[in-house]
Amino acid sequence: LDLLPLQISEPNVVFLRGDFMNQQVRSDLASLVSRKVDVVLSDMMANTTGNAVRDAQASLDLCTAAFDFCLSMLQESGTVYKKPGDASVLPSFVCKYFMSPEADEF
Repeated sequence: LDLLPLQISEPNVVFLRGDFMNQQVRSDLASLVSRKVDVVLSDMMANTTGNAVRDAQASLDLCTAAFDFCLSMLQESGTVYKKPGDASVLPSFVCKYFMSPEADEF
């Protein structure tokens, strides 16, 4: 998923162009996944304006939207699939954001 176009022709890879902040885009993304997942990784970044407060808030808005998305997409801890011999794996949420006092509260 990205705002910018991407040309990709790899097997089992689907590209969706859109704005993650749009609920319909998040619904479209969720519909591409047929089961709960172990990991959601977000490397989204808001466009920067040079205004530190605005940039930090836009970053936190993306993190919040990604976290809310994860709540419906991640497996519960008790149902994580593990192959014999695998190390324990828990559902994970990883997100980057601009450092700010507001981010510390998040």
